[in-house]
Amino acid sequence: MAAQGLQPGQHEWDQHGICRSVTWPRSKFTILGQRDDGTVLPGEYLTGKQVLREKPRTIRQLGFAEGRNLTVPQRKQIAALLPAVPQNKITDAPWFLDDEITVSIVWDVQQAVAYLETLAEADHITEVCVVTAENRLFTALKAQIVETLGPQEVSEDEKRPMATGFAANLEYFRLDFLEPAEVQMGRQFAAILPILWMVAGARGPRPAPPDPHAPWLLPVGCSFAVLMQETRFKDFLRHVETRNDLTHIFVVTNSTDTVYTLSKEWPRCRVVQLYKDYLENFRINVSESPAA
Repeated sequence: MAAQGLQPGQHEWDQHGICRSVTWPRSKFTILGQRDDGTVLPGEYLTGKQVLREKPRTIRQLGFAEGRNLTVPQRKQIAALLPAVPQNKITDAPWFLDDEITVSIVWDVQQAVAYLETLAEADHITEVCVVTAENRLFTALKAQIVETLGPQEVSEDEKRPMATGFAANLEYFRLDFLEPAEVQMGRQFAAILPILWMVAGARGPRPAPPDPHAPWLLPVGCSFAVLMQETRFKDFLRHVETRNDLTHIFVVTNSTDTVYTLSKEWPRCRVVQLYKDYLENFRINVSESPAA
């Protein structure tokens, strides 16, 4: 870029920077939920919240054997395929159903009626394995198990589609170094207005700079006000009294008495002196004299 005679600050240079070419588009796409070409963003966000959802229970057929004909050692071999089921709890009973284990096994489908009566009190079961080669009996039993248990309620991470976007606004500001004397003389108010808006919480639309001769700025929907002509102090008070949503009052004054008076008038608001507080907060590269 430098070989082409371009320098930082020029549009042709800045448009290839990390902000213009990566950060800015990515943030815009995230808010809108789509790219400039209209393609929606795939994927989902985790909201950080938990939600209860209904989830069907797993009911499957182990059709490679007839459970009622298996010996206990053979049953244990099948249980070894189910990590949640301890082999030492397998017996010659027509089914396996434990109060602390979420998997149940039906060995004898001919005992389905008695099994379903026991299963009705076992809401913790999430998976039922039916060991039978008889497809017709399995299908009938599966329908009965579903009716007996119903779906289970599970807590899951809530998700929202990226394509939904966000109800938000985004603005990028260029950070410049202002001449302190220009600031102190009130000639850079438009440049520092976005900072005042952000200091007050960035609520409401960012206001446009007022007319240079305006005595104050009291933007609708924002949580701050600016008194620019100290001589209009009393009129300013009458206007501000109609607003109960203000959190910050900025005053262009050299008088600490004015700042003190406003602080007493609105104890709920933070009163900031312009441009003294601004200049002191943004002083950089100032070294303190070493202690004697």
